[in-house]
Amino acid sequence: MTDLVAPSSVPGSFDWLVGIFKGHQKWREIDHKTQRLYEQGLALFADHELKDGTRAGSKQISQFSKGFVDAIYAKLLVVEDKDEEGNIVKRERRRFANAAMTACRRAWFVGQRAQEKLVPAINPFSRMGLKARSPNQPVRETPTATWDELVAFRAAAKKLGYSSVATAALVAWEWLQREEHVFGAFEIAHYRPKERRE
Repeated sequence: MTDLVAPSSVPGSFDWLVGIFKGHQKWREIDHKTQRLYEQGLALFADHELKDGTRAGSKQISQFSKGFVDAIYAKLLVVEDKDEEGNIVKRERRRFANAAMTACRRAWFVGQRAQEKLVPAINPFSRMGLKARSPNQPVRETPTATWDELVAFRAAAKKLGYSSVATAALVAWEWLQREEHVFGAFEIAHYRPKERRE
């Protein structure tokens, strides 16, 4: 139970569930970058306007079904924009929609453990079969920088007075570090030099 639930959220609603999640110890154990992504994903789902004009977040989770969640996911997957001529252009935001479903799934599991009597045991966000790319879309290789590009980047960073960024780029390159490990915890437990691969 938590006292951090927003006063406007109705007990048993999805908004309430998000409040339970964000007030739980499990939320505090998540790194800040992931918390920010979860917040964006939870808001994307909760703020989705339904056909009756209400927000998905205002609905009671006891009435959520897999079909309801799948229908909202399908709506979140595609966004409409206008091009320079004013024409409506549809584009897919699969990565963002998938991240939203992942955040909702985690919120449900944490909420179910914290409020077992109020949160249904069956999580409608589980086993959705989320795909990383659209059907028939070719696999896109992750672009990698060359050594010369790294050298040029480091020179430009130093020239602009960002020596620590230049150093971080070199550390990330040489030790295959993620940015959160370089700037946050600086973890190198996985690193093994060539002479000690085991």
